[in-house]
Amino acid sequence: MKLSILILGILFSFSAHAKGVRLVCAEANSSTNLLIQVHHHKQQWVYQIDELIMKNGKTDALGGVAQISKKNGIYTINYKSNTSASTTLINPKTGLMTVQDLADGNKTIEYQCKPSNFK
Repeated sequence: MKLSILILGILFSFSAHAKGVRLVCAEANSSTNLLIQVHHHKQQWVYQIDELIMKNGKTDALGGVAQISKKNGIYTINYKSNTSASTTLINPKTGLMTVQDLADGNKTIEYQCKPSNFK
């Protein structure tokens, strides 16, 4: 019985991981890490950066709305609020996340990412 529960848990973790990514990302020359997660939950994409959770097309805790998609293995998060606008691209294969701050003269910040097991 315990073995079957363990196998189910392992299978579930692989299937959940296949529908999203969990990453630890750091800006170049910085020791600060961001915990990033993009996954599919209840038929919609969810993007989480540290404690902030953004659901596709839903207003978040900061009053902004994210449009989240995945194409060719790359996640795109277009975010807009009254005070900010940005486009984030996450490429798990290359370990690169780029954030283009559209409200700050299209300033682009690159982050190096690696897989994480955080929850």
